[in-house]
Amino acid sequence: DDGDRERLKDLKQSVKDLELEKSVEFVVDASYDELKRQLSRASVGIHSMIDEHFGICVVEYMAAGAVPVAHASGGPLMDIVVDSPEGPTGYTAL
Repeated sequence: DDGDRERLKDLKQSVKDLELEKSVEFVVDASYDELKRQLSRASVGIHSMIDEHFGICVVEYMAAGAVPVAHASGGPLMDIVVDSPEGPTGYTAL
């Protein structure tokens, strides 16, 4: 939607402002094969949706071995990115 497009525009501008263009890649509307390829290469997965009910992509990051960084709200905060006896399962941020 328009909000997502605006957020992407802002994120791209932030990457440019921080001179991180060589280190950050945005993949939008990826096919399933592309998604699998990207996840196999990822070390970190960023989930920025606010108040998402569950957050299946956060679980997909974890299954692929990537460390999730999720918005501190909704399901990711309450059920997925939590402290466990083995250590944190990821990180949350506002």
